[in-house]
Amino acid sequence: MEKPTTLSIQLLGGFTLTENGQPVRSFPSRAADAILAYAACHKTPIAREQLIDLIWTNSEPKQAAANLRGTLSTLRKSAENFVTITRQYVAIQHPPVTVDVLQFDAALKDLTTLTADQLEKALTFYHGDFLAQFHLRSGAKFEDWILLMRGQLQQQALAALSRLVQLRLDAGEYAQGLPYAVQWLQLDPYNELAHRQMMWLLLRTGQRNAALRQYAKCRAVLDAEIGVEPEKATASLFYLIRNLSFPPPQQLPMDRSAMIGRKTEINHLATVIAAKKDHLITLLGPGGDGKTRLAVAVGQHLAQQKVGLFLHGTFFVPLATITSAAEAAQTIADTLNLQLRGDNPTQQLCKAVADKELLLILDNFEQLVGSEAALALVSDLLAAAPQLSVLITSRERLDLAQEFIFDVTGLTLPQNDAAANPLAFDAVKLFMQRAQQIRH
Repeated sequence: MEKPTTLSIQLLGGFTLTENGQPVRSFPSRAADAILAYAACHKTPIAREQLIDLIWTNSEPKQAAANLRGTLSTLRKSAENFVTITRQYVAIQHPPVTVDVLQFDAALKDLTTLTADQLEKALTFYHGDFLAQFHLRSGAKFEDWILLMRGQLQQQALAALSRLVQLRLDAGEYAQGLPYAVQWLQLDPYNELAHRQMMWLLLRTGQRNAALRQYAKCRAVLDAEIGVEPEKATASLFYLIRNLSFPPPQQLPMDRSAMIGRKTEINHLATVIAAKKDHLITLLGPGGDGKTRLAVAVGQHLAQQKVGLFLHGTFFVPLATITSAAEAAQTIADTLNLQLRGDNPTQQLCKAVADKELLLILDNFEQLVGSEAALALVSDLLAAAPQLSVLITSRERLDLAQEFIFDVTGLTLPQNDAAANPLAFDAVKLFMQRAQQIRH
């Protein structure tokens, strides 16, 4: 059975035809290419009179009609499987013809409901300006149509890029957002929001100096082309980045022994925290099950892999000996090197961290779970500081509305004495590590 013939028409970034996956030459006549391109962008037939007006705008009617007949004869011979030509109209056969413009437009329907992955897929169709470098001297109206379509499609691409970059920022997926911020600025180099988003992405990926240079680029292009200074929001972001202590401070306990297992848990928790949707996460489990080491490992992972996630630092706060909310507030303040004065330490602490991007690891919170004041301290901190995330280790739930519970289970053990390789199990590895430490 003969394989069905398909034709792909790519109009974004130029004019390219692909038949059954293989590139083919365009038609001998530029007018034939123009007719095919115009018809490809419409799902309904195009009247011959409309094509004459578009393609031979300034020609005499008889000459224009003769030109159309000759051009359609060429099309009929070269693309009879893909184009329907009658005495009244010309139409593209959808399918077997696919058109990137139509695919791009369809993929961006209901833009605000699309996920980041769906937006990325839609943008794969956008290879550049509509019919880039395509000119038709005889068709002034066709040239006008190109400019109109080019502008509309570029606006669609810009809207998709803007939303995609924001979604990647919101999800803490900064590296994935960078290439789309670059593409956004290539299409719209004077857009200050695009420059600011690029500055944020560079900062969040640990490229502070590059973020500062991006501001300089923004300022230079605005001055050269428009003769204006950057907006206040752009300048304010520059000063914020310039004045940051970078890389952010990291105050975590040191453990020279290697972390055994927990890679899946570390990656999962890091993803949850990076998304910044759950700001209170409790590692729940009995004593001795590795909650503290897991929490510290997550903090280290984020500080190393997502340097700019918490711009004001990651701090470990030991609470094993703390029995009151006032002591807890003071311990947190001491860890952050803050001075609290007066009778309301919680209020002062909330005010001090209100505009900070912090990850606080509150270790051994279980003895404070029964204290309403201690629970209120956590709730008040989260309410006062929208960019604060709190990772708690505890043997008991806090039972707060915003609490995300992560149950910490034991490491894997052999199921029977006949296990082929006991050292492949994390619990055995940990036992051997501890035994070697005691021996030395």
